Amino acid sequence: MNLIKVIGCFTCVAIFAVGSSLVCAGSLTVGSYNIHHGEGTDRVTSLQRIAEVIDSMSVDVIALQEVDFANSRSDYIDQAESIASMLERLSEGSVWVALPAPAISFGGGEYGNAILYNAKSVSQKKYRVVTLPDPYGDGARSIGISTLEKEGTLFQFGTTHLTHINNPSPTVPGLTIQEESMSIIQHELDGSIPAIVSGDFNAGFSIVNPESMEYWEKSLGWNVDSPKEQSTYPGISEAIDFITRSNTLGWSVVNSRVVVDGRTKVASDHYPIVTTYQTVPTSADQIFLEAENYTYMSGVQTESTNDTGGGLNVGYIDAGDWLAYHDIDIPASGNYKIEFRVAAMDGGSLSFERAGGHPVYGTLKVPDTNGWQNWTTISVTAYLDAGVQNFGIGVPQGGWNLNWIRLTAQ
Repeated sequence: MNLIKVIGCFTCVAIFAVGSSLVCAGSLTVGSYNIHHGEGTDRVTSLQRIAEVIDSMSVDVIALQEVDFANSRSDYIDQAESIASMLERLSEGSVWVALPAPAISFGGGEYGNAILYNAKSVSQKKYRVVTLPDPYGDGARSIGISTLEKEGTLFQFGTTHLTHINNPSPTVPGLTIQEESMSIIQHELDGSIPAIVSGDFNAGFSIVNPESMEYWEKSLGWNVDSPKEQSTYPGISEAIDFITRSNTLGWSVVNSRVVVDGRTKVASDHYPIVTTYQTVPTSADQIFLEAENYTYMSGVQTESTNDTGGGLNVGYIDAGDWLAYHDIDIPASGNYKIEFRVAAMDGGSLSFERAGGHPVYGTLKVPDTNGWQNWTTISVTAYLDAGVQNFGIGVPQGGWNLNWIRLTAQ
């Protein structure tokens, strides 16, 4: 047993095993809130009420939508910065940081999304804003993506607000505007780091554009963790605001709720949502890849998985098919244990290689697990060079499913 790991766990919520290593479970609370530029259902604009609602949620980080940035409607106030300052006054000792993610120019300023995080509990590594498509004049959308860390857990956190005009995409046949935006978000995130994307998706599960959230869950493999069937917008009987996650092996939901009380019924025209996770520390010598987050592929399909963590696995794998995973940052040259989470009815084989087919780092037999959803982990050890690499998985013999890949420095 590693003494350093045991000492580090004394203040954790719990200790449990992932693979063969003992790890500490941490806690992370996130929220999402469409603040309607501070205007409540009583038509009074009050950022103080918004700040009081957020303070009551006790979040580490929160995604905001419909935020004014120094435009005429809000007297040229940066609303995200103002709310951050109010939160510091409401909670003594907190240090709130605002990250703007404007989507459009408006009233001499800007308008869009923002992230607020408490720098006393989380630290920021990097941040960027990505523009999403303009749906037929409804206005361009955006997602702000921050890489944060809390108690050794590195994660990405995104805030977005998708359009309610969910027409077919003019640029991607077969997808709606929302689905195209979701695909862009998926592409922009680092597939080797846990990710949470929160916001106003303007889509539900059975009433409002059900195909969009179905695409998010079933086609892209995200877990929707906030309540699905409880209204987040009065007048609609189900949620349209969500907290979602991906690449979170070992994470679990502690609780999740829509915040409905006397204050939230007035402060905005949306209700806020909040989810608390039990997390797993991110190992500096480990890289985790969901199989479905390939950069390119030939011949395979994705499907829902019954494996731990849910989401999608890659299936329908036949001889000659392949998968490619690009821009994987190997921190140091050396030997790595490369694990593959597989299931098979009759067994087969896979090869792990540099994208393009050379060199081949190892070829493994995939055992018969007696079922397409009966999962086991196989591994090979290979020497990998430091730097950004493109890896591939070849298929000498098909007939198996793949859920994830994990690279661990030895």
